[in-house]
Amino acid sequence: MRSSSDTKLLPLSGLKLGGSGANRTIVVKPAKNKTGQATVMIAVSDGKKTTTRSFSVTVSK
Repeated sequence: MRSSSDTKLLPLSGLKLGGSGANRTIVVKPAKNKTGQATVMIAVSDGKKTTTRSFSVTVSK
């Protein structure tokens, strides 16, 4: 699962999850001509436990 605190700056379509197994990636692509700060939250589960992490993204011109 992924979420953005500001979907006008970082729409969910711009948060792409990839990889497999223990090697996962995320590509963050902000909306065109937008600047600002947003928090991205990622949640992963192995079916037994769920872990969440968040990080801040700043977009500037």
